[in-house]
Parts: sequence; C-alpha cells; structure tokens
Amino acid sequence: MIRKALVSLSLCTACVAHAGDHKMTVTGSYADYTDGAGSRALLGVESSTRFGDNTLLVNLAGGSRSFGNGDSFDGDSLGVTFYRDWSDTISTRTSASVSSDDPVFVNRLFDQDLTWRGLKNATFTGGARYAEYADGYHSTALYAGAAYYLKRLTIRYRYTHYDLSDVGDGHANLLSLRFLDAAGRGHTQLWLGEGTSIQDYDWAPVALPGEFQSVALRRVQPLGEAWDVNVGLERSWHQLPTYDYQGTTVTLGLARNW
Repeated sequence: MIRKALVSLSLCTACVAHAGDHKMTVTGSYADYTDGAGSRALLGVESSTRFGDNTLLVNLAGGSRSFGNGDSFDGDSLGVTFYRDWSDTISTRTSASVSSDDPVFVNRLFDQDLTWRGLKNATFTGGARYAEYADGYHSTALYAGAAYYLKRLTIRYRYTHYDLSDVGDGHANLLSLRFLDAAGRGHTQLWLGEGTSIQDYDWAPVALPGEFQSVALRRVQPLGEAWDVNVGLERSWHQLPTYDYQGTTVTLGLARNW
C-alpha cells in the first residue's frame, strides 16, 4: 500500500508542483505499551501543496496494531485536508479521512474549523469533529483554542469536549510550545496533554472511560535548502477502571521541499 502511495503522490507532485510551494514527507512511528496493551506501527506519506490562498494535504498510511491478548490487525488510511484563507482575518480547515474497518486508524473522520486572525499577535479557533471507530463506536467533539505569537515562540492551547458512544462525555486539554531557531526553518515543539477519556489515536477493542496524560517532543532539523529530518518522542500515561498502562512512541520522518 505504501509503495502505491509513494507512486501516486509522486505523480501528484509532478502535476501540481508548478502551482506553488510543495512538500512531501515520509514518516514512520512505533508505539510500545506496557501491561499487555500491545504495540502500534505506522508508515505514511503526505503531500502538501500551496497554491494561492489554498493549501491541500493528502495523506496515505498503513499500519498494524497488536494487543496483549494476541489479537493483531493491519489497516490502511487515506486522508485529505484543505486549508483556505478567505481574507486577511478568516481562514478555514476542512479534513476528512477513511480507513479499513480495523482498530488501527480512525475508520471515518470529518473535522471542520474556523480561525480568526483579527489581532496582531493572536489567533482564535473553533471547530467540530465527528469520528467513527472499529466495532461501531463513534464520537462527536467541539473544540476551541487560541495561539499567541512571539518573535521565536508560538504558544497554543486547545480545549475539546466530546461525547463517545457507550462511554459518555469527556474532555481534553492540549498546550503546545513551538520554538523557532534563530535562523532558518528549524524548530522544536513540545506538547502537554491531559483528559478524562480515551485518546482518539489509542482505542481498544472495548471502549472504557478513563484518564490520560501525555508529553511529546519533536525536532525538525533542516538538511540544506531542500530536506528536513523530523524526530519525535512521546510518553503517555493511561488510567482505566480495571488497569493502568503507559505508552512510548518514537517517530522519524524525512521531508523534501520544492
């Protein structure tokens, strides 16, 4: 599947590169969970093209998810995200994805948000998301957030309230700090998250209420004018009614800029 993705996105690049800035990224990640919660491996390729006031992202990925009881699943996913600057102060993001009906990716996803940039150094965003998972679970979510921009530091916060079928209401808080290098496009980003329900990207065969905390760090290191290396590390803690477990995720990516 990934080989076909690379070929398809390479053809896409050849067709649209003349229209504006273009980037292609190949990313692999591996997550290991303690206490019999299994592991998860992903490999994906993403094409990003900006033309005028629009940016189009296409993402194709494949992966596997294994659980401590011996169950193992393979899955593929296709996602499309479209950004549009409607004016100097209003922009939108529309995202949708589909995947095979396995507990590897979100099976169906639609996400829509709107950002207002009416202040000099700040933006405000609000949106809604609908997701379907394996075994018929689904969730709806409303979220709101803000970003504040300094010379080399961007601070973002987002609050999400969602309703997960057979589990009930939940919430999540996410804070991120993005530090730009003194020169060039390199940067380092830190995420701090916590919530009162399962995370969207770590669902189990049976949905259970619980709590989580997470810390993630990513470095984007330019290699010359055209290439970037992305390295990430995440640590998460999950507390469920019957047991607790932790997760460690390592991510490595390579991007080509045109």
